[in-house]
Amino acid sequence: MAKFGDIAEGLVYLHQRNVIHRDLKPANVLICIDNRLKLADFGISKIMHEDDLNRTIVGTPLYMAPEVARGKDYDYKSDVWALGIIFYELCMLEHPFVDRFGKRRNQKFSVPQLDCKRLGYSSALQGLCDMMIQKDPTKRWTLESILTKFRILEIVS
Repeated sequence: MAKFGDIAEGLVYLHQRNVIHRDLKPANVLICIDNRLKLADFGISKIMHEDDLNRTIVGTPLYMAPEVARGKDYDYKSDVWALGIIFYELCMLEHPFVDRFGKRRNQKFSVPQLDCKRLGYSSALQGLCDMMIQKDPTKRWTLESILTKFRILEIVS
């Protein structure tokens, strides 16, 4: 679980430089020789300008935030959603929208509200997961808040 912090720190680095990744998924996370994780594939990343709103539907559907899939305005919090899906996968060793045979659970891209209680971890860790995968982007935490809570949980455990 410690490697999750590397991914979150990489996103914080991007967001502080006004870059939204837009295709965060495990295949775009590389393991370096020093065993640190680094983000990769910035082909559809975008530099955000003040008051910029995006509506372009880009990214990998299984990691795409609900607002992106619906063609609604989105911002950095769409990366937070993808980070939450990766976090869920790290905890459960399976994708929340794919069955054990590799098929999508919902043929249409309708996103159910995920229940992180299913993770079987502490309520604090479940809460962290919940804050990343809120369907409503206004209810999703910022990366800074997520990383702070994660670091506190690392120290406590």
